[in-house]
Amino acid sequence: MSLLELNGIEKRFGSVEALRGVTLAVEAGSVVGLVGDNGAGKSTLMKTITGIYQPDGGAILFDGQEVTSDTPGHIRSIGIEMIYQDLALAPQQDVASNIFLGREPTKMFLGFIPGLIDRPKIVAEAERMAVWPQRWQRQNTVARRFDRSHSDTVTASAVSSTRA
Repeated sequence: MSLLELNGIEKRFGSVEALRGVTLAVEAGSVVGLVGDNGAGKSTLMKTITGIYQPDGGAILFDGQEVTSDTPGHIRSIGIEMIYQDLALAPQQDVASNIFLGREPTKMFLGFIPGLIDRPKIVAEAERMAVWPQRWQRQNTVARRFDRSHSDTVTASAVSSTRA
């Protein structure tokens, strides 16, 4: 059984057929590149897999469970992520903060007030991932110093951190 299976995925926008019977199987631990011309349906397919769009036909299975109609939040929580072309790091934030941007771990304050950002956990997890070269001087280097390849590394780390 494949980790991710697409069976006959269809998506239409009015009279435009964006996806027609897409079938794909992705094994655990594999890396898949989706390549095609502009307008070929790559983004539509990815947005369908991640729950942004609901397919008009077909089924999506993840680890044997159907996720075709699941919400984007649930799909993200089970480990399906998408790295968008237009990467948007927060340039004033450090590496660790960018890795957890928008989904910061929280802790209780005084044992009963929820929602306090757990900065030590963020730093520890970022250090465990060890995604920064020595010249970044650990996880506290701010993102505005990064070139595109370093930004890509931080974004990829953010995706992999959802599996931790």
